[in-house]
Amino acid sequence: MKTRDRIGRVLIVDPDPLFAGKLEKMLSADAWDVESVAGITDAVQRLRDVEFDCVIMDDDLPEMKGHKAVPVVRAIASSVPIIMTAAQNTPGLESEIRQQDILYYYVKGFDLHELQMAVAGTLKRRRAAAAARLPGRPHGRHQGPPAQRRPGPDQDVGGPA
Repeated sequence: MKTRDRIGRVLIVDPDPLFAGKLEKMLSADAWDVESVAGITDAVQRLRDVEFDCVIMDDDLPEMKGHKAVPVVRAIASSVPIIMTAAQNTPGLESEIRQQDILYYYVKGFDLHELQMAVAGTLKRRRAAAAARLPGRPHGRHQGPPAQRRPGPDQDVGGPA
């Protein structure tokens, strides 16, 4: 049986081996290359060694709160999308997490399909951004020849008066 090509790399930072294993299995089945670590210390090392397309990080890490670790991740991988997860949600915690530079906030216990769709959307946005930066491609949305300028009412168009 032929192994499918991997579509991107995801780093899961979660001290819960059951949740991380379940998520890793689901994303691997979707052709993601997935790595899991239990805390921010290991995550920092992996982020220094490997370029990831997405980081899924739990808020309850052994060394520090995940939302307080976002600047640490940003210092190493400034543009990697971060999806935060939490097992327990309160309005205060949600507010603190959403103030960080994250892409998405997922409360554990809801359907994992929601998290799966967020990861897929991340890849789609990253690929579109990368395609827009390719050399020789026009920037922005316009991809045709330059628009013809129409003379204004006060401009001479060169015809008989």
